[in-house]
Amino acid sequence: MARLATRPAGPVTEPEAEPSAQTEPEAEPSARADPARLTPRRALALGALAALVLALLIAVAIPATRVLSARSAAADTAAALDAARQETLNLTTMSFQTADQDIKRLLDGTTGEFRDQFQQRIKPFTDIVRQAKVVTTGKISEAGVESSTGDTVTVLVAATAQVTNTAAPTGTPRDYRLRLTVRQVDGRWLVSNVDFVP
Repeated sequence: MARLATRPAGPVTEPEAEPSAQTEPEAEPSARADPARLTPRRALALGALAALVLALLIAVAIPATRVLSARSAAADTAAALDAARQETLNLTTMSFQTADQDIKRLLDGTTGEFRDQFQQRIKPFTDIVRQAKVVTTGKISEAGVESSTGDTVTVLVAATAQVTNTAAPTGTPRDYRLRLTVRQVDGRWLVSNVDFVP
């Protein structure tokens, strides 16, 4: 009887696995475009964009500056016109009972030569107003700007006044046409000269 071949006793070891197919080493990642990197094409595009933005800013800023300047000039002219109207009312509205306050209000709206001349005549003027018991109430008929140059505006004003005194107790109407020179002094528009226009 044939004997079966037996393996010698001992630990059984598994045969080593055959090496698997070697994988190629992982390739280095390809150089990617760095978003922060400025390429010539990107630099050219950014330059063109900057020039466009600058052109738009200039196109908007220049008209805006002109508009603001025009608004400022219009505001100054309107303020000068208001000052001329008010000073005309101060000149044509007075009472012997409130002469001191009326003259003070009138002087407050004046400057320069006109103020100096009026101050020199305050006493004789006040004496006449009180002696004749003058009461005059002025009213503006029309007012407009004749010319405007920088801080000086010339205004034409037409006014009427109802005047009562000892010689005309019932009142007499009077018409005035005045040319007032108004100047800006420390932010205020003040009358520096008054002329009667025929």
